[in-house]
Amino acid sequence: MEFSKYSKMIQKYLETKKQYPDCIVFYRLGDFYEMFFEDAQKVSSLLGLTLTARDCGSGQRAPMCGVPYHAAHTYIARLAKHNLKIAICEQMGEVVPNQPMERGVVRIITPGTVMDEVSLDQAKNNYIVSVSAEREGVVGMAWADITTGVFNIQQFTGENAFSQVSDVLAGILPSEIIADNLAFEASKSMPCVRMGVVPNFYPYKPEAFMYDSARTAVLDQFCAKNLAELDCENLSQAVCASGALLSYLFSTQMRSLNHINKLNIVSNTNYMHLDINTRLNLEICETMYDRKKKGSLLWVMDKTATTMGARLLRLWLEQPLQDVALINERLDAVEELASNTVLRAELREILKNFGDIERLCGKVSFGNLNPKNCEALGNSLVKLPHIKGLLKKFESSLLKKCTKKIECLDKLALMLKEAFVDEPPAVIKDGGFIRKGFDEELDKCLDAKTMGREWITALEAKEREATGEKRLKILYNRIAGYYFELPKNVSENLPFRFQKTQSMASTDRFITADLRQIEDSIKNAEARKLDIELEIFDRIRKEILSYIPSIQQSASQIAVVDCLMSLAEVAVQNDYTRPTFDLASGYEIIESRHPVVEKLITDERFVPNDVLFNDEQRTIIITGPNMAGKSTYMRQVALVVLLAHVGSF
Repeated sequence: MEFSKYSKMIQKYLETKKQYPDCIVFYRLGDFYEMFFEDAQKVSSLLGLTLTARDCGSGQRAPMCGVPYHAAHTYIARLAKHNLKIAICEQMGEVVPNQPMERGVVRIITPGTVMDEVSLDQAKNNYIVSVSAEREGVVGMAWADITTGVFNIQQFTGENAFSQVSDVLAGILPSEIIADNLAFEASKSMPCVRMGVVPNFYPYKPEAFMYDSARTAVLDQFCAKNLAELDCENLSQAVCASGALLSYLFSTQMRSLNHINKLNIVSNTNYMHLDINTRLNLEICETMYDRKKKGSLLWVMDKTATTMGARLLRLWLEQPLQDVALINERLDAVEELASNTVLRAELREILKNFGDIERLCGKVSFGNLNPKNCEALGNSLVKLPHIKGLLKKFESSLLKKCTKKIECLDKLALMLKEAFVDEPPAVIKDGGFIRKGFDEELDKCLDAKTMGREWITALEAKEREATGEKRLKILYNRIAGYYFELPKNVSENLPFRFQKTQSMASTDRFITADLRQIEDSIKNAEARKLDIELEIFDRIRKEILSYIPSIQQSASQIAVVDCLMSLAEVAVQNDYTRPTFDLASGYEIIESRHPVVEKLITDERFVPNDVLFNDEQRTIIITGPNMAGKSTYMRQVALVVLLAHVGSF
């Protein structure tokens, strides 16, 4: 059909679809998001929705399916898992008679930019990656988690640069990857892509990777005058990847990303290099065959109390340290926590109900914050002084650093406690979430609403006495509002201030100036009350926004403490031993055990084995029949060494 023959609504939809051809358009119509034509057919097939049809002009019908707007996040998350992009097209402006409602795309949700907490793995970062490789032999990479504000960059050089990128991707397991043309072509032969460990690369516009525009984007985002301030003046290709990633995030999210405020530079020398096959075979964070946590090293080691700690522990296991000083610093902290059972238990009890304030920062920045989130933030911040007080009792250097960096945000915690009612609603549109006593103007509205019945009762009594009519009463219905009612045979005796509004079969209805004033006060109070609550909520969100760097810093330290406590807990429960490091080559492990296998076998004891490697003995020949434990022995040596470099017993 010709474009002009479609209905005005369908024409608007098609205009939107033309702007976002690679997206599923969620088109808001009343209380539903509707999809049409090919989008409807694809979504109905993937999600099992009923495919219907809608008149679209000239007697034609367009395939259509839809989902309720209040439950859309679950459907969106399912589509994102199919590596689809979703353009959210909302209703805008006022209703104009005989004119189609104005609509516009407010956000594009992609696999790497999902924000809905129900759909995300709370114990795992949701990374989106950008890879730039326009310079021969130099590859830049940037990856971010917009739910937490983490933003990392790394640069690789040499003939095996792409191989190194593949290994890093296998460690961070991103949900989405964008790339320039050279990186996109190279990705087709990358092991991590060919093996299906990470999603396919998505080619993004070349101009976003250009150095000058990328440099400007990076400096603007991280509030720096030059790249030297960010220590990345010699990482030009990583800067290109970073600029493109920021461009992609701004173009899809269409809002400020204030919580992305720190650029972290990852170096090849900081961490032990683990190639993709090593990661898969050692099953560090998930099993090789079904990609589940149970049966992995993380499954054994994760005794964290917070989701922030769980995400960080996963990172620690994927990035074992190379610096012996940093390893021993962690080991000192683990040893001190392991030997202080009472303090460790007290800390763990506090952290058990500590909220994910790291991801709450993302909600604040995105404008997705709700009253329930504010309550969770306040309840967590109020615990910081107690946590800091307990940590001051420890002497190890790492725990002292954590203690020093935790900021007790008492002023913000108090404001949140005073502002919100106990157990506030998760939505703001109906109000009822600001506590009485927090705002004087709001209190007046609350009084007008709650005292309205008293005012009505008092006016009724006053008019009965003034008129002498004991049968005079004030009633209410949704159509007429408040009114006086009196039987017909006596209603004519009422004073002139009673204006008749309606005659019924046996009664007459009246209104007075006093009753109209009370009714207006009650109605205005209800409307004004919601406006005031929304104004207060907006002020509070902006206030929280100013605290984001401090909240993020405290959150990161809580995560470190939680990880150290988890390592201590595992060490005590499983009878692990503190490793020691020296400058000699090789290693000596007495009675080593496979940390996962010994947990999986329940009906027999795991038989420990010694391992000795040095300059004199650099090779061991392992013999035995099938299923004798040769592979288990080799893997346990690797896992014991890996745990030592993580800073674990």
